[in-house]
Amino acid sequence: MNALHSVSDSRVDSCGAVGTDGDRRDARGATEPQNLSRGARAGQDLPVSDGSHLLLTRKPPLTLLATVSAAIAEATPDPRVRRRVGPQEPLDLSEVVARLSEQRSPEITAILATFAELLAGNEHLQARCRQEVAARNDPIPEWISGLSKAEVYRVVRVARVLGDHSELVIGARLAGGKELTCVVYLDHDSWCRVGKGQFGEKSIDSVLSDCNPTANPDLSVVDMSLADVRAWIEDGLRYATIVVDAGTWPAYRPLLNWLIGLMPEGGASYQRPEWDPHDIDDLLRSFFVSAEGLVFNDWHYRYLLQELLETGTGDPLRWSMTRIRETLGDPMFFHEYIPVECVLDVPDLLRAFIPFAHARSEIRQGLTAEALAVIGEMRLGYKRTVLREAGWWDTDYEGA
Repeated sequence: MNALHSVSDSRVDSCGAVGTDGDRRDARGATEPQNLSRGARAGQDLPVSDGSHLLLTRKPPLTLLATVSAAIAEATPDPRVRRRVGPQEPLDLSEVVARLSEQRSPEITAILATFAELLAGNEHLQARCRQEVAARNDPIPEWISGLSKAEVYRVVRVARVLGDHSELVIGARLAGGKELTCVVYLDHDSWCRVGKGQFGEKSIDSVLSDCNPTANPDLSVVDMSLADVRAWIEDGLRYATIVVDAGTWPAYRPLLNWLIGLMPEGGASYQRPEWDPHDIDDLLRSFFVSAEGLVFNDWHYRYLLQELLETGTGDPLRWSMTRIRETLGDPMFFHEYIPVECVLDVPDLLRAFIPFAHARSEIRQGLTAEALAVIGEMRLGYKRTVLREAGWWDTDYEGA
C-alpha cells in the first residue's frame, strides 16, 4: 500500500511512508527542537542560564541546528502556516541574540556562531552574531565554525509513477565528516510545492539502503544535479500553500534555506508536463472511437475531457487519487454552455478514460483500481454539487 518512503526521523533508523493518496505519516522519534526563545517574549532569562546550553552543544549537531532553526522560524512566521496552538506574542529575535550575548561561555559562543550561519536574509543580526563570536575568541567545534563550508554532495529524487508526489533526498557532509541527510517532500498536483522537509544524521547511502525505494515498482529513483535541486526547492517554497504546523516543519525551514544556499545557482526549474496539441488530439481521437469512449463521442464530452486533462499534474496519462479528489471536489471550472447532463457524467467519463490512459502509460492495475474507487466514493457528492450549482448557472444565463 505504501508507495513513497520518506525520512522524518532524526536518527534516520526508520522510514515513514507516503500512501498512495498522498497522506504523510511522520516516522518515529522526530527531533523536537529545544526552546531557545523562552523568555524572549516575557523578559525572563533564557534557558541558557540554567546550564541547558551545555547539553545543547554536547548533543549531535542536528539538535543545535534544529533548535536555532526553530527559533528563527518562530521569529519570522509564515502566514501560510496554520498553527496547532492559538496566536502567541511574536518572538523578538534581536532579544534572543542580545540575551545570548550577555552569557559568557564557549557553549554560548557556539550557539551564536550557529545563529550567524542560519540567519540568512537578516544581515544586521548576522553581522551582530559574527562580531560577538569574533570578540570572544572562544574555541568552537569544527562542524560549527565550518558550517559555511559544508558540502552537499548528492541528491536523489524518488518519484511516484503517477507524477503527483516526489521526494528529494539530499546528502550533505559537515566539516569534520559528520553526515546530514534532508528529505524534501514535493507536491506536483498543481506545480512543484514544498510540503515539508525533514533532517536526519545518517548518510544518504544508508538512508536509501534502509528505505530501498528501487524495490518498489511504483517509484522511480534518479540522481539530480545540485543546481536543479536548488531551483526546484526555491520555487517550491515560493509556491507553498497553507500547511499545518507539524513541529519539525516549518521549524526546519531556515535550516533548509541554509542547506540549499550551499548548492550552486543557475539550475533549471521544475517543468510541468506539456503535451503537444497534436498529441492531445490523437489521444482524444483514439479514446472516443474506443469501446470505452464511444458512448461519450460528442463535442461536449470532448471539451470536458480536454478541461480535465489540464487538472493536477497536467499529465493526461497518469491519474492519482489526490488528483481525482481535487478535480471532482471542485467542478466550478465547467462553462455554462455545457449541458448540465454532460457535466453530471464527468465521473463516468473519468471512469472510462482512466483505464484507457493507464493502459497506455503502463500503470499497474492496482493503482488504476484505487483511482476508480475514489471516483465511486465521490460520484454522488459530485452530482449533488453540480445540481446545486446548476440552478445558479441557469438563473445567471437566463438573466444575461
